[in-house]
Amino acid sequence: MQKSADAIVIPSIFESYSLVFAESLACGVPVVAFGMPFWKGLYDDAALFVKPMDARALADGIDRVLADAALRKRLASSGKKCAAGHDIRETARAYARLYDELAGR
Repeated sequence: MQKSADAIVIPSIFESYSLVFAESLACGVPVVAFGMPFWKGLYDDAALFVKPMDARALADGIDRVLADAALRKRLASSGKKCAAGHDIRETARAYARLYDELAGR
C-alpha cells in the first residue's frame, strides 16, 4: 500500500526512528514531515521537512509535494538512496564498531 501512495505524511512531533518513514523512503514514496532535528540528521534531504510545526505548514507541504511532479521525483530518488544507507547489516556492523571502540579494542 505504501508503494502506491503519492506521498506519506508523518505528522508526529516526536519519534525515535519511525519505521514508516524509513519504509516509505525505501519504497520511493515522498515523505512530508515536520522539520524535527532528530529526523533531519537521519534523513537529510530525503523528505520535505516543514516548519513551523503547525497544521497549516504541514498542509502547505502536502500541497507542494502533490502539485510538483519534479519535487516528488527528486524526493523519491533521494529517499531510496538514503534508505539504502540504513541497511540492517551495515547498521549492525556500525554498532559492533562502536562497541569495540567504546571497549577500547
